[in-house]
Amino acid sequence: MVMEDIYSSRFLRREFVERREYQARIARTCLRENTLVVLPTGLGKTVIAALVAAKLLEKFPDKQIVIAAPTKPLVEQHSETFRKLLRLPSGSIAVLTGEIRPEKRRRLWEVSKVIAITPQALQNDIIAKRCDLRRWALLVLDEAHRAVGDHPYVFIAQIARRLNPAVRIVGLTASPGSTREKVITVKRNLGASAIEMRTEADWDVRRYVQPIDIRPVYCKLTPEMVEARTLILEIMRDHVEKLREMGVEVDAPSVLTKRYLLELKEALVKSVETRRDRVKVALVTNLIRLFHMLELLEIQGTHSLMKFMEKIEELSLRGGATSSAKILVRDPRWSRILRAVSNATVPHPKVELTAKIVEEVFRREPGSRGIVFTSIRDVVELLVDRLREVPGVRPHKFIGQAKRGGRGMSQREQVEVLS
Repeated sequence: MVMEDIYSSRFLRREFVERREYQARIARTCLRENTLVVLPTGLGKTVIAALVAAKLLEKFPDKQIVIAAPTKPLVEQHSETFRKLLRLPSGSIAVLTGEIRPEKRRRLWEVSKVIAITPQALQNDIIAKRCDLRRWALLVLDEAHRAVGDHPYVFIAQIARRLNPAVRIVGLTASPGSTREKVITVKRNLGASAIEMRTEADWDVRRYVQPIDIRPVYCKLTPEMVEARTLILEIMRDHVEKLREMGVEVDAPSVLTKRYLLELKEALVKSVETRRDRVKVALVTNLIRLFHMLELLEIQGTHSLMKFMEKIEELSLRGGATSSAKILVRDPRWSRILRAVSNATVPHPKVELTAKIVEEVFRREPGSRGIVFTSIRDVVELLVDRLREVPGVRPHKFIGQAKRGGRGMSQREQVEVLS
């Protein structure tokens, strides 16, 4: 059987598309049936969507292509990719977000061939009947692993299949889920009958994967950090000993995990009857806090630990404060921990090591660009301040939108930084 040439559509700008067999294979599956595509980042999930879109536009010239992505920067990115890869008038590819007025959105739905849109805006437009789902030839859902629970993707895929059984649905993700059950749930919620999955080790993908040079760099904790760590572990050992004396089986601090402690607390809370039971819960609550303090100290540094300890002290002073916070703060070692972290001259030796590595790279390759990842916003500020001192480096923070208070970056600011 002769396989269809996936690159032959008159709507595809072939000069901008590199022929890759794995992309062609996946695109053919997507044309035949609703598909969940699992592909590592950087291997062209959007290109596959564009190949499918070009073929469907050729077959159904009066139909529409809809691409949903969870953030405005991603929506903008997809629209730019489709503008580059598809032979369509620039004005026929529209970006829709909740910031656009409803009447303008309705008009864009009427005149556009390709719509790139955020999930919430798409759900709202469906409910308000600003779009005609029967016109859709293809629905692409990026970061499809979000299609669980009450996420808009679940509603969108369900109603699209009901009102337009002929629509092709393609879910794109690099991380479908850590369990088989999660993957099956996402597949079912998308109405997908096929999964096309590749890893960087697969034969048809391997040649396109850029080699990554991973070099672990180890650093020693400062004397102040070692002192604080020793004191935290001492308090943890005492708490474990008290719990064991009260008949609670608890692992040694060296093998404790946060999940284990949370499950232990949940079990103890369910059986609280006496004051003694409440003391057990208080001790486990403190173990969870101490475990978190240890993580903050070792991973993020003294600055993050101090901020957390200040929150615990505030909690212990409130009216009706939990006995667990008071037990912790009244321990004489608590103030010794605070004193140790207050005396620290550097928040974490990793900050200085990072600056030295960046300086070395930029000295060797002055035109370089780079990304430094960290999981805590406070550390972002510390790194940016330190990297400003490195010759030839112009650092800029890049953080998500604020949640539960605090100052984050708007999607517009994120797009400007990336540009």
